Amino acid sequence: MAEKGMKSPAVLGGIALAAVVAITTVYYLTASSDPLPAIDSNKRKDSNKRKEGVKTDGTAAAPVDTDLKSAASKDAQAPAPSKAESPKETANRVKNEGNLLFKEAKYNEAVSKYTEALDLNPDPEDRSKYYANRAACYAKLKNYEQVISDCTDALELDPRYVKALQRRAQAFEITGELEKAVKDYTLAVSLNPQQQNAQAHNVIEELLQQIALKKAKAKMEEKKGMFPSASIVKTYLNTFTQPEIAKTLSELEAATQENATTEEYFILGVKYVQDSQYRKGLQMFKKAISSDDKCAKAYIEEGMLLHLSGDIPNALVSFEKGIALEPESAQSYVKWANALYFNQEVEKANEMLEKAIRIAPTDTVGYFHAGQAAAQQNMHHKAVQYYDKVIELDGKHYDAFNNKGLALMGMGQPEVVSEAIKAFKKAIKIRPEAHEAYNSYGLLLRVLEKDCCNLGLP
Repeated sequence: MAEKGMKSPAVLGGIALAAVVAITTVYYLTASSDPLPAIDSNKRKDSNKRKEGVKTDGTAAAPVDTDLKSAASKDAQAPAPSKAESPKETANRVKNEGNLLFKEAKYNEAVSKYTEALDLNPDPEDRSKYYANRAACYAKLKNYEQVISDCTDALELDPRYVKALQRRAQAFEITGELEKAVKDYTLAVSLNPQQQNAQAHNVIEELLQQIALKKAKAKMEEKKGMFPSASIVKTYLNTFTQPEIAKTLSELEAATQENATTEEYFILGVKYVQDSQYRKGLQMFKKAISSDDKCAKAYIEEGMLLHLSGDIPNALVSFEKGIALEPESAQSYVKWANALYFNQEVEKANEMLEKAIRIAPTDTVGYFHAGQAAAQQNMHHKAVQYYDKVIELDGKHYDAFNNKGLALMGMGQPEVVSEAIKAFKKAIKIRPEAHEAYNSYGLLLRVLEKDCCNLGLP
């Protein structure tokens, strides 16, 4: 039986993504501390003359502007003008009328008032507010392109206008321009220290994860039908129980030349996969299914290879067929769950892993993959619990100790640092020739800014 517990690509991807999140956030926060460049007022044409037509077919919720509602309450008490007004005073009065209309949810009429104010007042500071207020109306009307345009106008007049940055970031997020949304959210946080809280950073981290997943799926689509490197596939396969096949590949090939049975096709497929001949393995699993369309394990192995080659839709079909035929195979549910995660069906994937654990409560596979999934969802406490269960069942599970250390690091709590160090040291003791635990331990030491020798690295 092949060794279980090798580090899966999902964990490597999770670690890399966490690093990207941290580095990207630091980069933006650092970059934004530099003086912002001066804005050329002639660089972008003033758009106060744009049409007032709006779109109403959006579906995402628009941001709520509490400032406008608050301002509207004050404006309701404002006395009527008693003397001739300057253009600026007239513009601000019209703006206040727009605030009242916004409060009454008369967004199209409010747009007209803010546009009128823009026509009257050339003052840059006031105009930036008019644009931002009009953008709030467009957000309510779900005209997100106009939200982005008006916020951009506001920011050209006042590059440090945090509310305009936040509103434009929300519009970018809704329209799927995630990288632009991350930039605006990050700059808004850096300009407003009060916003530098866990919630703000979680929004940025979540968007970065979406960007990474989107790029990964696009890459997989480009390489659809192509398998990852043999080392990556073997690492993934080694997290499952592998059958021991006594016969050589040539012996199995000879046996399937004529009148091969379903089992012979299946065994040859497994042997091809173990020999890194994935396309031939996939062909054999298909032949096994053609020979017997009730061969559940052939559907599962076919689904796994389709998943690894990037063909997620067909992989999910194969998993569903295999599990329908054999609903008590824990490892089948785990393989299905991994494909579901890649397809962003997180809730269903979590259910499949829990079902695998219920079917085989003494098998480490379900707990280990559940730990990986929890860590990728930033549920580090839960991940540690799953890895502890793996260690309870198998005290020499190298990857469980290494991944537990990483999950403890992910908690970001000083009191668990010693536990993380113990986990990495245990992993190194179990497999001193492997490099993953050394790398993880080194990462922790860099975070702590301590020398390896001081902690007695074996």
